[in-house]
Amino acid sequence: MSEHLPIGERHYRILELLGRGGNGSVYRAELRGAQGFRKDVAVKLLTATDPSDAILGRFRDEARLLGLLRDRAIVSVDPPTRLDGRWAVVMEFVDGCSLSRLLRTTGPLPPEIALQIVAEVARALGKAWSHPGPDGEPLHLLHRDIKPANLQLTPSGEVKLLDFGIAKSTGAPREAVTETTELHGTAGYVAPERFVGQEVESTDVFSLGVVLWNLLTGNPPDPDVLGPTPVLPDDAPLDDAARHLARRMMQGAPSMRPTPREVEREAKALARSGALELQEWAETHVPTTSHLEPDQLVGMVLNDTVPTVPASTATLAATVVLAGGTSLLVAAGLAGVALVLVILAFSWGGSVPPSPGLAPVAPAATEPAPPAPVSTPVAPAAPPAPSPDPRVAPSPVPHPAPAPHPTAAPDPTPRVAPSPTPGPAEPWQAHTFGSSPPGATVRVDGHDLGVTPITSPVVLTPGRHQLEMVLDGQTLQATFTVSSLTKRNHVCRLAERACF
Repeated sequence: MSEHLPIGERHYRILELLGRGGNGSVYRAELRGAQGFRKDVAVKLLTATDPSDAILGRFRDEARLLGLLRDRAIVSVDPPTRLDGRWAVVMEFVDGCSLSRLLRTTGPLPPEIALQIVAEVARALGKAWSHPGPDGEPLHLLHRDIKPANLQLTPSGEVKLLDFGIAKSTGAPREAVTETTELHGTAGYVAPERFVGQEVESTDVFSLGVVLWNLLTGNPPDPDVLGPTPVLPDDAPLDDAARHLARRMMQGAPSMRPTPREVEREAKALARSGALELQEWAETHVPTTSHLEPDQLVGMVLNDTVPTVPASTATLAATVVLAGGTSLLVAAGLAGVALVLVILAFSWGGSVPPSPGLAPVAPAATEPAPPAPVSTPVAPAAPPAPSPDPRVAPSPVPHPAPAPHPTAAPDPTPRVAPSPTPGPAEPWQAHTFGSSPPGATVRVDGHDLGVTPITSPVVLTPGRHQLEMVLDGQTLQATFTVSSLTKRNHVCRLAERACF
C-alpha cells in the first residue's frame, strides 16, 4: 500500500547515523513525499533547538554556498528547513566511507589511487574558485577544511567533497561574520598564510597536499617535509613522484604551490602510469556500511510540512503533533483578500484539516493559549484599548454580550458565539503504536501517522477508531474504542494478525 501525502508535505525516517560533529549530526534518512515518492537523503541536523546566531549563520551559509555550485564532486543541497523544530539541511546521500576511515581500515593507498582522488578534488576546488557567482563575478570559494574526514569515496569510485561549514567566498554574501582573531580549521591542515589573515587560490591546495601525503604514507607529514622540495629524477618511481607533488603543494609560500588546475593535470598524468583504476579498486575496497554507535533518533520519523490553504475555505484549523509528544494548534483565517497564517510547529497531518477523530489539545500552561478552532465565521471583536504603560499587557478582548432576557423581543441579527478554548486532554486520549516486527505504516481513521514505533503520543477523541497497519504486503485492520477504560499503547503482531 503506497502513501499519498499532500503536495508539499515530507516525512524523513531516520535510518542511521553517518557522523557527529560539535554542533550537530548527519543521518541517512528515507524521504517520503507526495504520490509515494521515496529516496535516501543525508540530513544534517543541528543539536541545539535554539542555536546561537553564529552557529545558525554558518549553517545557512553552507547551504547557500552549496546551492551556487553544481559539480559531480560536490553534494547537492536543499534550502535549510526545520524538522520537528530543529534546523536541518537535506543533502544528497553519498554512499561509501570517508578517506579517514578508509586509511584506518586499509592503510596507505596505492599511489595511482591516491593521485586519482586528489586530481578529482583539485578539479572541484578549481571550479569552486572560478565559478561565476550571482553577479557574474568568480565566487573565489575556499573550502578551508580539506582533510580526509571531509572527503568521501563511494564503492563506484566517485569522490565527494563534504562539509562546507566554514567555507568562505568573496563572491557570495554570508551571515556569519568571522573576526580577524578567529581561525577556523583543523590543526595540521591549515595553510600558513591563514594565520596572518591571508587567503588565496592555493590556500586549499596546501591542505590537499597534506591529504595526499596522508594517503601515500598513512601518517601526517614531518616538519622537514615542509622545507624546500628536492629535484625529482626523471626515472623516479611513481610513489616518489606522488610524494614530490605533495611536497610542492605544501610549500609555505602560496606562490610556490601549484594552482588547483595544475594539481589536477599533474596528478592525472602521474596516475596514468599506474596499473590500477579508481573505480575498479573502490568496488573491492570501499565499505558501504557505517558501523557507528546507535543514536536515539534512528527509527524516528521527522516531519517537514508546508501547509497550504484551500482557496474555498474561510477558516482552517489543524492539530500539530510534534515528535516529542507536544501538541500545538495551528489556525489560519481567510477573510476577503486578507490571509493570516500562523505556523507554530510542524504537522504530521499535512495540509488538510484533521479527521474529526483527532482531537485538538491545549498547549502547556507556560505557552500562550492559541485561538479556538471554529467551523463558522465569527463576528470580529472590538480591538483592545491601548495601555498607557508599555510594560502593561493589553486589555483582554471583551466577552460576548449576554443573551437577551427571555421576555425581551428577539434580536433578528444572528449571533455566533466563539467556541470554548479546549482544555487539557485526558491522559487516556494520548495513544502510541508499535508493531512486531517494527517498520509498519500506521493509519488511523484514514490518516497516516508514520512508521512504527510511534512513541510520540497521538491524541484521539473518545469513541471508535479504525486502525490499519501495513508491512511487507501484510495488512492488519482493527477497531478500538477510546475511553477512560481502554489501553493507550497499541502493539500489533502482523504475522498473528492480533493487537495487544
